[in-house]
Amino acid sequence: MIVSKQIEQSLRKRLAKTEGGIKAAAALGGISERAAQKVMRFENVTQPTYDAFCEGITRLERAEADRKIDNERKAARIAL
Repeated sequence: MIVSKQIEQSLRKRLAKTEGGIKAAAALGGISERAAQKVMRFENVTQPTYDAFCEGITRLERAEADRKIDNERKAARIAL
């Protein structure tokens, strides 16, 4: 599978919004950081590798959103 420029830009935008970055997304997707970098460099990757990396980004986004909500709740409890 060859990743198009538009897909690559979309993935970069999603990664830029996270704190964990490519390393955390790769780990959460169950692939190596090197495989994730291949996805980001337009290199030929298999569909399962691409899917795993996208799933890793999604999991990272969810985990960071959940952590943010938890921190806000803790701050609200402390403020009361």
